[in-house]
Amino acid sequence: MHEAAEGLMLQAMAARGEWKDVQKMIKDLAREQP
Repeated sequence: MHEAAEGLMLQAMAARGEWKDVQKMIKDLAREQP
């Protein structure tokens, strides 16, 4: 996924108050980084 699209998705999720999902996604993304 494009970083821009990812950022927009995170913003949209955060705006809806889905912080648990946002945090989980960030953790998953961080795990994928070398």
